[in-house]
Formats: sequence, structure tokens, C-alpha cells
Amino acid sequence: MFSSGFPKGVILKAFLEKVNWRPGRIFFFDDMCSFAESVAQEMASLHIPCQAFVYQGATVLPARDGCELDLGVARLQHELMEQRDDYVAYAEAREIWECQMVSSSPRPPGKKEKIARMG
Repeated sequence: MFSSGFPKGVILKAFLEKVNWRPGRIFFFDDMCSFAESVAQEMASLHIPCQAFVYQGATVLPARDGCELDLGVARLQHELMEQRDDYVAYAEAREIWECQMVSSSPRPPGKKEKIARMG
């Protein structure tokens, strides 16, 4: 959300009121603490559960080739946050996703399976 320097909580509150929408929960990320606090305060005034996070990882790490967002991992991350009712890091979701991919991939037949097929 770009707010031209205005407190993002005020902007988000005005938007939600304008479109007459009341979300069940908000997860808000920003690289500035004041904006995250503003959103948390304004959503509290609307009695909308909100978890606001200050995230500066994107400003610290240089862009790397092959470091694209995986939509499957992002969906899993969202599902995990809903299940846990808490924030789940993308890296944690990616690790779980990769474990699921390994466990669901076809495995080479074991020794007993080879013998059964040959006999």
C-alpha cells in the first residue's frame, strides 16, 4: 500500500469503510515501524484482529537470480498462518513444502519390490 507518507492505518481504515468491507483478520507487513503501529491501532478501533509486522529483509538482501517467490510455498505459508493463528516465515513454509515434495515424489522400488517383479 502506498500512502504518500500518510499513516497507513488511517488510509486502510478509510478504504475499508469506503468499500464497506470488514475482513476477519489482517496480516500487515511494512518496513517502517510507525506504519505497522498505525495499522494495528486503526484496526483495533474497528475491532478487526490485526497482526502487524516490521519486515526489512527485502531492503537488506540483494536480489539474486533464481530467488523468485514460489506460489505453492506462498499458499502453504498462508494456510499455516491460518492454522496456527500466527505468522509463519516464508523460509519455514518453503522447508515444509520441500519436505512434502520429497515425501510425495515416487521412490525407486526397494529390494523386495524388485524381486517380486522379477519372480
